[in-house]
This record gives sequence, C-alpha cells and structure tokens, in this order.
Amino acid sequence: MTVGPTAQPASGATGDSTSVASGVGLATRAYGFFRYNMKITIGLFLVLIVVAFGYLGPFFGDLEKAEVGSVLPPGQATSAENWLGTDAQGRDMLAWLIDATPDSLRVGVMAGALGVMIGASVGFIAGYYGGWIDTFLRTITDIAMAIPGLLVLIVLASLRQEGMTLELMAFLIALLSWMGAARVIRAQVLS
Repeated sequence: MTVGPTAQPASGATGDSTSVASGVGLATRAYGFFRYNMKITIGLFLVLIVVAFGYLGPFFGDLEKAEVGSVLPPGQATSAENWLGTDAQGRDMLAWLIDATPDSLRVGVMAGALGVMIGASVGFIAGYYGGWIDTFLRTITDIAMAIPGLLVLIVLASLRQEGMTLELMAFLIALLSWMGAARVIRAQVLS
C-alpha cells in the first residue's frame, strides 16, 4: 500500500536523469562556440584559405610559369595575365606562390609539432623531477632562448646545399623554437 500520490513519468519520457542541454546537437554547440569566439573563427577561416590556396591552386594556375627561364618578361608589374607580376628572372609570382605554399605548410606543421614535443618533454621532465635536473634544463632553455633564431635560419638558408630537405628545415626550425613550450609546460607541472 502506498501513502500519498505517486508520480508517473510523462508519456514518452525515458526516466533517465539527462539534462535538456545534453540534447543539443554537436553542430549547434560548434556554431555557438565559433559564434562567440570570433578570433578563433577568423583565424581558422584564414588558415583554411591558405590551405585551399596551396592545394587547390594548381588546378587553376599554370605552374610552368613559376620555372626560371619561362617566356614571361622579367620584372613585369601586375597585369590581367600575371596578377602578382613577375620577378627579375621572369617567373610568375602567383604561380611561384601557389607552388611553394604546400611545402611551406608541411614545414610549418612538422616544425610546430616537433617543437611542441621537444618543449613539452623538456618542460615536463624539469617540472616533475625538480632539483638539479630542473636547474640544468632551465639553464639550457634560457641559453637556447638567447640564440637569435632568425639570424641562424638566415645563415643556414644562405649556406643551403642541395641536401637541404623539408624535413631538415622543419627540424632546424623546431630546434630554435621549443623553448616557449618548455617554459609553459614546466610552469603547469609546478602548479
């Protein structure tokens, strides 16, 4: 025998305790996220434009115009045929840009990923173990931060040999850019 009224779930209710907010779809949540974070939205849009330019550009442009010794007049200003003009060697600058963009994206992604991996490893080890290991790794990080990375890259580019691959360039850039990630990860581990 029951005392008092008993509540029955409404027809169609499942009886579980999920909230109404969890019924919101992924697309709606993503739209809300990007709507209120305009910096991320604009940045992602610009990155997508560069990626599309690099990978879809060869379908719309003539990459043979990017070769040295093409039949274009050298040093030509912008025109209807050459939107960005030509350089002193007669290469179409738009075709040259389309040709170089995928390689630049690959170098950037590889260097960024490798730099973060190196920095995160050094920062985590320094923060986790502490003591003389932390002091040693922090000193190495500070010394590496004092090296002018842009100057080193300019010197390496001027000495560039035929053996310089995209992977080697990405590795050199990562070796000159891991310090910021190391300091951030070390601070997070210590806190």
